[in-house]
Amino acid sequence: MAGKVENLTHAAERQAMSVLIDGLLKTIKNSDDRTETYLKIVDIAAKFYGKGATSDKLDAVRAAIKDPNNRWFKYINRIIDETDPHYAKMMLLNLGYEAFLRGTKTIRANREKYGCNIPWLILFDPTMACNMHCVGCWSGTYGHKSNLSFEDMDKMVDLMVELRKGKMTAEQCRTTLAQANYFGTMLVKMGYADALLGGATYSTA
Repeated sequence: MAGKVENLTHAAERQAMSVLIDGLLKTIKNSDDRTETYLKIVDIAAKFYGKGATSDKLDAVRAAIKDPNNRWFKYINRIIDETDPHYAKMMLLNLGYEAFLRGTKTIRANREKYGCNIPWLILFDPTMACNMHCVGCWSGTYGHKSNLSFEDMDKMVDLMVELRKGKMTAEQCRTTLAQANYFGTMLVKMGYADALLGGATYSTA
C-alpha cells in the first residue's frame, strides 16, 4: 500500500513539475533578462530540498546567476536558445527533476537509512564499439577484445547446448540467445561480464 501511495505521489509531483517547466521555458524564451526566472528556479529548488539546501551553496548559485560573464549560465542560455523545446523539457524533467532534485534527495535519505555511500550516478556501457573518436572519450579505445568474435559466439552456442543437456538444439540456442537475459547470462558464464542486471520487460500485474 505504501508503495502505491509513493508511486501516485511521484506521478503527481512529476506532472506538476512538467507544467512548471513548460511555464519556465516559455518565460525564459520570451524574456530579455532571464536572471529573475533563474533566481525563481533556485527558490523552488530550495523549497524542494528543504534542509538539504544549505544557504552558502544557494547563495553561490544566486551569485553565479547574477554574474553576466558566468560561463555556465552562458552555456545554459545557449542550450535553451538552440535546443528543440520538447527535448529541453524532457532533459529538465529527467535530469533536472528526477536525477538532480528528487534523486539527490532520495540518495541522501538512503545514505542515512542504510549507513553507506550511494553514488549519484552509475554509468553502464553496453558496448565500447564506437567509430566517432571524440577527444577525451574512452569509448572505442580498448581494441578488438571489447567485442565478441564469431568464434566466441559459436563457443557460446556450443556451451549453451552442453548446459541444456540435449534439451535444446544449436539452432534453438542461437534463437534464444537473441533475448537479452539469456545472452547476458552466458556472458557471465563465459567470463565476459562480471554480473547481470535483469528486470521485467512486460507487465507483471
